[in-house]
Amino acid sequence: MRFVDEIEVIEFGIGTQHGGGALSRLVTRVERAQETITQEFSLDHDGSALQRLSSMLEKTGVAVATSLTLDDEASPLARLKREILDVLEQHKTANTNFQTDVRSTLDAFKVRREEAARSTTHGHTFEACVGDFLLNEAQRHGDVQEAVGTTMGQAARKTGDHVLTLGPDSGAPEARIVCESKAKKGYTEKSALTEIALARKNRNAQVGLVIMARATAPEGIEALRRIGNDVLVVWDPDDAASDLNLRLAVSLARALCVRERIVESRTEANLGQLDDSIESIASQIRVIDEIIHNGRLIKRKGEKVVSSGERLRDALEHAVNCGNCYRSAYVAKEARSYTCTRCGAPAYRCVTCVRISEERDLASVVTTCATCSLLDEVGDP
Repeated sequence: MRFVDEIEVIEFGIGTQHGGGALSRLVTRVERAQETITQEFSLDHDGSALQRLSSMLEKTGVAVATSLTLDDEASPLARLKREILDVLEQHKTANTNFQTDVRSTLDAFKVRREEAARSTTHGHTFEACVGDFLLNEAQRHGDVQEAVGTTMGQAARKTGDHVLTLGPDSGAPEARIVCESKAKKGYTEKSALTEIALARKNRNAQVGLVIMARATAPEGIEALRRIGNDVLVVWDPDDAASDLNLRLAVSLARALCVRERIVESRTEANLGQLDDSIESIASQIRVIDEIIHNGRLIKRKGEKVVSSGERLRDALEHAVNCGNCYRSAYVAKEARSYTCTRCGAPAYRCVTCVRISEERDLASVVTTCATCSLLDEVGDP
């Protein structure tokens, strides 16, 4: 029994005399493990795990900071910035070149348009438009259209831009209408009559037709006018509404050819009636032109009236009268709506009457609209 007790003391003793005991060895191992752990998690111990982790984090932080800085030209962020700036610069250059090209093209168009308006180029362009229109009219009536502006006539002149020769089915076969197109500023009615008279002689025509561009026509000139055997008309190739002017002018010139043929044959029958028809055409086109002008004025004035009415309606929709005190009550902010018990129309109370109705008996507050309340006061007729 004593021997067993000694074994227990030796194995489980902690003193120095029992250094080889199990408990003593366990304590020693725990102390060593604690020391190792303490060293691994200490920044003061060289080679510890925490020191190595801290060193790695510092290196990683330095690498990230170096990569994400713009101060270092070799950093990835700096390279990315340079690439983006290069792409933006390329786009900027391309857009600038495109805008320059577009601006140059528009400037060239503007210069050509201004040059055409100042020089005879505009006249040639207008002359071509007139020629196309006359060609369509000639085909519609069975006549023949010729562009003769570049050829000499009987008087060794180039006066007269187009010639319409009436077809065999017309009332005056082989009769000729000389047409002069003018798109020149400062061109007066007197000069037009003088030039068309020369053109009739030069082209051996019975009737003359002067087509003037609306943009350069004399101020106050009528849209269609007949003077003897000459017809003056104002036309705008860009306005389809003015095509009627030129179409009626061609019809009027053809009618004058028929009249001239009747005069040449010395037949007085229907001559007066034909003159009346010719004058009627001229007067009707003047009326039509005036109607179009007045219609455009009415349209502009009407748009202004509608716009003013809409603004007034919007203002009135947000302002009504209180049915109790008749003060202005604004629907959007301070009015409380209800239905008039007399007429059934929507009505409103101002903020003061709303407060009174909340403080007092609701039955003491009127339930009619402002109009019915006023009728109650003055007596409903």
